[in-house]
Amino acid sequence: MKSFPHRFRSIFTLAFATQILLLVSCMSTREYVKTTNRLYQDDILIAESETLTLDGKVKSSKSTQFYDCADVCSKIQESGTARKINAFTATNVKNLKKSQDEITFTLMQYESDLNWEEPKIQTLGTKVVKVKDGKIQMQMSDDGNRAIAKGDSFDDELEEFFNDNAEKLVEFVLAEESNGFDSTKTVSKTECEKVVVNSTPNGKYIFYQIAGKPFVIAGVTAWNILKCAGYALINFGGGYNAATGNSGGGKLWYMPSWKKAKEKSAKAREENRIKHYPEYHLPFTNNTIVVDKYDRDITVLSKEDGEVITPIEHMELANTMEVTLSAKADAAATAAVAGAIGTGVTIPVSVATWIGGAVTGVMAQVK
Repeated sequence: MKSFPHRFRSIFTLAFATQILLLVSCMSTREYVKTTNRLYQDDILIAESETLTLDGKVKSSKSTQFYDCADVCSKIQESGTARKINAFTATNVKNLKKSQDEITFTLMQYESDLNWEEPKIQTLGTKVVKVKDGKIQMQMSDDGNRAIAKGDSFDDELEEFFNDNAEKLVEFVLAEESNGFDSTKTVSKTECEKVVVNSTPNGKYIFYQIAGKPFVIAGVTAWNILKCAGYALINFGGGYNAATGNSGGGKLWYMPSWKKAKEKSAKAREENRIKHYPEYHLPFTNNTIVVDKYDRDITVLSKEDGEVITPIEHMELANTMEVTLSAKADAAATAAVAGAIGTGVTIPVSVATWIGGAVTGVMAQVK
């Protein structure tokens, strides 16, 4: 059998070798350019396209079109001088990586009264419909049943209103899309955002993730087990005091607060999150980020053009992975999970120990 020190050295040798590999692989400089084109008609946004490139190669591309479906179907209720209208707006998102469309229908409610200068407008919820080759694709809803859409639940009347008009709404969106837009009535605005990310490996953070994190998780787990045992013992005393009447003004029942553990975990996670452009963050690294924003498309320019474009906004940011914050977040997250499990275990055990304490107290009183 290998001795403990030998095993310990083996663990740290493996951790050190892994760290060296990560240090080499994490060093990089990447250039992201996000180009966004928006199309307006009568100052209303009707379409938007977005393309993201990484080092000159297209990483993702999607287009979104917006539609007002009030003329397709609407539900009108009138009572005296008050009028309530329910209608849908639609957002059709096309992603090059997906073979089907995702159309989001938003149910709007407009309330007006002769005494109001402006109508009251509120959003009641959304439904997402998947469409392939012009046909609605059935989906599995949250309750496990097949449905034409996923999303928020409306009341029975409005749910029926959506289901009865879903096909008509989809047909309208697809027809409008095929018709295109009248270029003489639209205004196009383009903007670009170039983000250069320089990543350098964080040796301390890598070493913590490999060698330190398991000990943090194990330590917090062990501590929560001890706390659960402690609550069981305390509740034994609570049961005894309840039976003997010796509460002393203290609590007769103690339980861990899972809510507080969750709140503490959320706070620690927020403190440890990547503050700037997390979507471009490379794990195990610190990043320096240079952001330039332009009011035109810079991707159409070639190096031979020689044109210099001045950005309308320039920022220099930094993301640093702190070992102390990561350890705090890991400890809090582990405590929250252990607390949830521990609460489920502690309740029946504590009930048993409380009853045991009460029985012991009664017997002591009888004697």
